[in-house]
Amino acid sequence: MSIHCLSAQPAYMTDIGNAMKHGNAQTMSKFFDAEIEITFFEKSKKFTRSSAQKALQTFFSKIEPKNYEPWDKGNSYNRYYYVGYLHTSNKVYRVYMLFVQKGNNWVMQELRFEN
Repeated sequence: MSIHCLSAQPAYMTDIGNAMKHGNAQTMSKFFDAEIEITFFEKSKKFTRSSAQKALQTFFSKIEPKNYEPWDKGNSYNRYYYVGYLHTSNKVYRVYMLFVQKGNNWVMQELRFEN
């Protein structure tokens, strides 16, 4: 698989990428909306911010992240999406994140991990 990195990522995406690379769900949850939909391999569920943090930490502890590489980004109707690849010791997962603007902040409303 050929991987390329995006330039000029917003600061919050740098923080999220680092949090993903280190399996830090607490840092990631700072960017979650009050309610977020998370998909783990085609199984979606809506979580509150605190429940999402716990679910994500459990997931990270199982897969042991090693690196995160941004791949693509775009926007439509005041929403931004980001796609990247989360590398673990034995697998690479495609990650999709959807952000919406709330006041002066961008918050994550959807997070997907795909095989």
